[in-house]
Amino acid sequence: MSLDSPMYRCPRFERCAAPICPLDADWRKRSMLPGEPVCAWLLEAAKPSWGVVKAALAEDLAQTIDRVGPEVIATHGVIRRAVTRASTGASKVLSGVKLRAKHGPVQA
Repeated sequence: MSLDSPMYRCPRFERCAAPICPLDADWRKRSMLPGEPVCAWLLEAAKPSWGVVKAALAEDLAQTIDRVGPEVIATHGVIRRAVTRASTGASKVLSGVKLRAKHGPVQA
C-alpha cells in the first residue's frame, strides 16, 4: 500500500481500528469479524447530518466515501447492520463539535 493512499489522510487514521476502510483501495481484500469496529465515516454517512459532517473531510475523501461506501455496506453484513443502527442516532462528530464549542478543548 502506498503512503499517498487517501486512507493515510483520513483525520481518524492514527486512532482507527476498523479493518475495512472505504478509503483503502484494497478494501475488497480485507475481512471483518463480528464485534470489530466499523469505519466512523461510514456510520456518519448514514445519518441525515452527513452533509454537514463531511465538511470536516477533504473533498476527495468525502467523495470517495460517498462513492465506495454503498458497495462496502452491501458487501459486509456486519457493516450493513451497524450502519442501519447508526442511521437513527445523532452524529458523534457533530456532538463532539458542539461539546468543544460549549466547553473549549479537552484538557489532558
